Amino acid sequence: MNGGMGLQLCGSSEVSEVTDLSSHSDRFNLFHSFYRLKWNPGKSLLESYKCGSSKLHVLHGYELGAIGTSVLSVPDDVSSRQVEDFVRVAFRAEIADQISSKMFYFTIDSDKHMTRTVEVVQEVLKQQKAILYPCQIYDMYIAPSNPLEAGIPEGYFTGSLTLEHVPLIANTWSNDMTGTPASALHRSFIESYISGRQSLGVFLKDDPREPVAWCTLYYGGAIGTLHVTKEHRGRKLGRVLLRTMARRVYEAHGISTYAEVARDNVASQNLFQSEGWIKQKVDYSVFFIDKNAWGF
Repeated sequence: MNGGMGLQLCGSSEVSEVTDLSSHSDRFNLFHSFYRLKWNPGKSLLESYKCGSSKLHVLHGYELGAIGTSVLSVPDDVSSRQVEDFVRVAFRAEIADQISSKMFYFTIDSDKHMTRTVEVVQEVLKQQKAILYPCQIYDMYIAPSNPLEAGIPEGYFTGSLTLEHVPLIANTWSNDMTGTPASALHRSFIESYISGRQSLGVFLKDDPREPVAWCTLYYGGAIGTLHVTKEHRGRKLGRVLLRTMARRVYEAHGISTYAEVARDNVASQNLFQSEGWIKQKVDYSVFFIDKNAWGF
C-alpha cells in the first residue's frame, strides 16, 4: 500500500508478540505492551510504514468493539507532508469506519508534528460527526518497577471492585470528566474496566458495602478513575491505591503501569512525583466525543 511521497506499508499484524520498539517513545511502547495482554474485545492492530530511511508506526486499540485509541510513533526527521500522508493512510476509510463515534482519542510522540496531525485527523474523521472536546495537555508518569509498600490506615482494607459498584464509580467519574450525570456510556466503560482487568477499592472494615476510594485500569494500561470520597481524604488512601495497583500490575505482567495527569492538576502532579513516578515528556491526548452520548 502506498500513501504518497514514498510512504509504503511494510508490516501489519495483530499485536500478539513482543516487537523491537526500543527506538520509540515510552508512551508507544507501553501501549504496545498492554495491548499484547489481550485486554480488549476484538483485535489490536499494529502497522509500520517506511518513508525513505525512516519508519512510522500506528497502533489501533479496540475498545467495546470499536477503535477507541490510536497511538502514532513519528520520528522528527520526516517532513510535515510525509506526516500528513502517513495520517491519511493510517486513518484510511476502512479504519476510520471502525473508529468509535462515542469516544476516541489518539496521541503522537512527536511534539514537532502535533499541530498538523490534529488538523489532519479532524479532517479525516469529519464523517464521524464527532467534535474535538477538548485538546488537553497531559504529563505522562511511569510507575517505578519497585513501588513502595502500601501500608493501609487502621480501619480500612483493600479489595477488588465488583459490578455492583459501577453506578457509584460511573457517577463520580462522569462528574470528574465532564461535570455531567453518568450516561449509559459511562457505565459501559466502567463495567468493562472492572470485568476485564484488575481493579482496586478501599473499604471500611465497619461498613464494607461500598468503597470509599478506588481506581481501575484503562484499556491502554493506565491507572484511571482514581478517586477518594470527600469524607476520607487526607488519610493517604490515594497513595495506597497507587502503590498497590502498580505493584500488582508489575508482579502479574512485568510491566510498569502509568498515568496521564492533566497539566493543570497540581495536586495529582505532586502526588505522583512524591511517589517516585517518573515524569515523561509532554503527552498530548486528543479526544473526539459524541456530546449526546456523554450527556452534555
